[in-house]
Amino acid sequence: MAGTTNIPLTTLPPGTYEFGPATVDDADTLAVLSIDRTVANGFNSKTSATTCQISIFQSNDAGATWDMLTSAGFPGGLYTNHAGQVNFSGCSVFYQPGTSRLARAEVIIGGTSVAVQGTLTVS
Repeated sequence: MAGTTNIPLTTLPPGTYEFGPATVDDADTLAVLSIDRTVANGFNSKTSATTCQISIFQSNDAGATWDMLTSAGFPGGLYTNHAGQVNFSGCSVFYQPGTSRLARAEVIIGGTSVAVQGTLTVS
């Protein structure tokens, strides 16, 4: 059964932040972490001096230990691709099999404070 852990709209100064944990249903296989770049004072309004590293973690032992499954980094500023302006930054990964799993998102901000909003969705 799919579920979503929200990263509420908040301004984060440089540092490391965790969101979750969330229960991962035994049938869930995919996690997607997405950060909205378009919020006021968000990444699209910053320069490349503002950076972000996002990661998805999994625990198989009720949160006693965590394994990083994937990570991605990106700078502030306006970016475009073949489809136009980039409005979201993110990463995704297939979960390791198991039961009684937990998931969490980690966001590391560098440079300057930035508004962040997003989701960690499991399905």
